[in-house]
Amino acid sequence: PFFATKCSGCKIPMLLKELESHVKSCQQYLLPCRYQEKGCEVQSERGKLGFHEDQCQYRPRICEGCSKNMIWKEFDQHLNECPSLTTCESCKFRVKKELMDKHNCFQYIFERMNGDELRDESEKKIRQQEIILDLQNKVASQE
Repeated sequence: PFFATKCSGCKIPMLLKELESHVKSCQQYLLPCRYQEKGCEVQSERGKLGFHEDQCQYRPRICEGCSKNMIWKEFDQHLNECPSLTTCESCKFRVKKELMDKHNCFQYIFERMNGDELRDESEKKIRQQEIILDLQNKVASQE
């Protein structure tokens, strides 16, 4: 009777006039991904949204070969087609054409696994797992 509404996230009953300030900090309140305008349709609880956004396939990415802006989802295809990159015959990674004569496969792999462009440790671990899987696939395809 004293409560006019409840939060759609945490379901706590409250006065209507309290709702607006409450949802600004409610950790269970659903919010859209900040990359919604790029195509992401995920809605997540405020308390979990950062984890999603750190790994969202619609987050921005810049090609280190041609400096083109794109989303992560498009990066693998672009990497295979980028005119500024060439494929190293030894490690099969795509490398800037003008840096190929200085390319060191082991150094390149280490830099990719620990790159500064990666935001946090969870993103570094994901990238490391992707690189290891990619290397395993390349080795398997050569056998």
